[in-house]
Amino acid sequence: MGFIRTYFDKDNVIMRNSCINTGRNPIAEIFHGGALTEDDLSFSRYLINFDLSDLIDKYNNNEIFLENLTHELKLTNTSCFDNELYCKTFCGAQGTVNRATGFDLILFKIPESWDEGNGYDYVEAVSICEVDDKSFCEGPSNWFDRSFDVTWAQNGVYTNPNAWYSGSTTGYTGTTIDLVIGTQHFDHGNENLCIDVTSHINSLISSGITNNGLGIAFTYNEERVLTKCVQYVGFFTRETQTVYEPFIETTIDCTISDDRDNFYLDRDNRLYLYVNAGGERTNAIISGVTIYDQNDNVYQNIVPSGITQCSRGVYYIDLNVSSDPISGYCGNIMFRDVWDSVTINGNDLGDVELDFVIKDKNDYYNIGSVNSAGASGLGVGDANNISIYDYAVSIHGIKRKEKIKRGDTRRVNVDARIPFTIDQSESIDKMYYRIFIKEGQTQIEYIGWSEIDKTPDGNFFLLDTSWFIANDYYLEVKFESGNEVRTYNDIIEFQIVSEKDWC
Repeated sequence: MGFIRTYFDKDNVIMRNSCINTGRNPIAEIFHGGALTEDDLSFSRYLINFDLSDLIDKYNNNEIFLENLTHELKLTNTSCFDNELYCKTFCGAQGTVNRATGFDLILFKIPESWDEGNGYDYVEAVSICEVDDKSFCEGPSNWFDRSFDVTWAQNGVYTNPNAWYSGSTTGYTGTTIDLVIGTQHFDHGNENLCIDVTSHINSLISSGITNNGLGIAFTYNEERVLTKCVQYVGFFTRETQTVYEPFIETTIDCTISDDRDNFYLDRDNRLYLYVNAGGERTNAIISGVTIYDQNDNVYQNIVPSGITQCSRGVYYIDLNVSSDPISGYCGNIMFRDVWDSVTINGNDLGDVELDFVIKDKNDYYNIGSVNSAGASGLGVGDANNISIYDYAVSIHGIKRKEKIKRGDTRRVNVDARIPFTIDQSESIDKMYYRIFIKEGQTQIEYIGWSEIDKTPDGNFFLLDTSWFIANDYYLEVKFESGNEVRTYNDIIEFQIVSEKDWC
């Protein structure tokens, strides 16, 4: 499983009937209310934009596939550290404001391009000298203009936000599905924003449709509520320059789980083919796969549609060998899998022949005993009375306290060493890693628990640091097997440094 974070390349908050620009402010203040008449009512909307060119390039190069991708928009609430006083009143840009509670935010599509601007303050400060307030800016983008001397087709992106639900308005056309990407309810008002945007992002990746970004706002009904006090929720923007910077997180669900060394009868197994050219993973065209049994009889023919490409240069098939009396297949016999006519860049390299040994199903299934140690191919079992607690973990690919230049990609090997042996290790299912940072004694998760690839060469994962913020990071590993879960306390600390800090 892999992750890619796409950070915003511009964002801005626009306010009703105002020319104010806040494109450089580290806090996005989304608010409504503060008036008891319709004419004086004020509310804001947060505009965001992001560059998908990296994901599009990976998609066009068959490095990622839409069916394996999910995307979530994630913003950190500025009040997420405050777990009390949900109706807290405090001082904001609009004066005395209340933290909004029990509300919904919608995520909507922006139909036109726009500029970020260089403004900072939400209100003009009273100067005690003759020098102008340089951080206060009235310019695009704002409620009326999307760029210099270019107005929105509708003020505020949408003059009548009810169109988000009813379908179309003058100037723009669209359906509810077209305009509203998602909705999130906030119970206490200090929750972080996390909205699934998979369908929208995948359509942008595959269709080539121009991406003008998204907007975040209170629902139409809430924007129009007349309240004496401003109802407010704040999020960190891209200007925060901390780990709280907002992003779109792409999860690539293509974990390799190769059963070539642990192929069991009467079980769905997965066999992989890895295609390399010049030491690099390379895409290929494969005409099919033929499975031969121990007597060189054809067991199964698999057509090209039965071959699945997981990522660049990685292909697999699903196979189940039955032990029924007619076949006579049993454990400890060797099958062959022949990948027919493997072609790379128009060069037919012929057939590729691999093999695998079938293991008896009784080595996989354990029925009648409460002791499950040794199941799932752990390599140590009941005979030695050994569980996963006895494995020693060894991590290679990142040195302790190593400085890694942002943009590097590291292959991190995780060895589960078998006890009472010198150099023997096992490839294990359900091995996971996570990466976190520390803020004081608090651990802030950067990559949640993610399954590590399992191949005949061992367990490993690729760590792409291109989207890591320069900071100190911590890597830890855990296993799940034999009804046991073990998190190893041997944590690897490393540092990501930017280009200017590299030495």
